Amino acid sequence: MLGSLLYVSAGWPLLFDISGTNNPMYGRKHSEETRKKLSEVNKGKKHSEESRKKLSEVNKGKKHSEESKKKMSEVQKGKKVSEETRKRMSEAHKGKKHSEETRKRMSEANKGRKHSEESKKKMRAYWQTQTEKYKSKRMQIVANARWKKHREMKEQANV
Repeated sequence: MLGSLLYVSAGWPLLFDISGTNNPMYGRKHSEETRKKLSEVNKGKKHSEESRKKLSEVNKGKKHSEESKKKMSEVQKGKKVSEETRKRMSEAHKGKKHSEETRKRMSEANKGRKHSEESKKKMRAYWQTQTEKYKSKRMQIVANARWKKHREMKEQANV
């Protein structure tokens, strides 16, 4: 863990461990003023690639608590995503199929769901266009069948 590493100060390694109870800040909290100062100092700073890799390694395998998951979920609810982001997400998922188990879970999750009036209007409009497409296709099929029957009858009359 990072806390148990020997720290380096101004290029010189410290020869003692300052993690846990050995840390001078152990059991204390920064004041609101100090936290604001630290925040201002660190704003805009980017982690180096090496630092990012170390942080990634430290956090691998950690699980979020149910409480944390709930908080993260609440933060994301109602957020609008840009059209560009929507397109990229759509492209990333093209060609992928949900497993049967996932489809069942999605189905269960959506049962009893109430749609907004706006959603209902959109669905109605979509199905009307689909119905029109279906009707025109069906009419073509019927017309083709009638034409085929007409040709067969004409051929029989000629024989």
